Amino acid sequence: MRQVEDEADILRYARELDSRKGEPDPELVQHTTGTREAATTTSGSIAYGEQPFWLIAMKGNFRARRALPPDPTPTAGNEFVSYTVQVVVVEIASGRATDFGGGHKYPDLAAGGRVITDYERPHSS
Repeated sequence: MRQVEDEADILRYARELDSRKGEPDPELVQHTTGTREAATTTSGSIAYGEQPFWLIAMKGNFRARRALPPDPTPTAGNEFVSYTVQVVVVEIASGRATDFGGGHKYPDLAAGGRVITDYERPHSS
C-alpha cells in the first residue's frame, strides 16, 4: 500500500485501507492534524512524541484477521474480528502509518484539532 503523499492524498489512502479491511464504501472518513501524542490520545491510547501527525478515522463495517494472542489457536469461524471504526495515525514528514486500531467507538477528533471531513456517504432517502 502506498504511503500518504500529502493531506490531499488522505482520502485515497483511507479508501485503499478500507477496501483491504472489507469496506469498499465507508460511511465516513475524517482526519485531524496534531502531534503523535495528541493523535493517539484521542483514540484511547498514548504514544509519546511531538512530531506532526494526521489521525484518520473511518466509520463502516470492517473485518480483519484476529491477532494471535490472546487466543493463539482460534477455532473455525473465529479467525476474523468485525468492527465499525478504523483509525490510523500517519506521520506527516514520511507519509508512513505508525499506529492502527479498530473498535466500535469513534474517536473525539476535535480534541486533537480542527476536523476535516474527507468523505461522507450520501444518505438515501
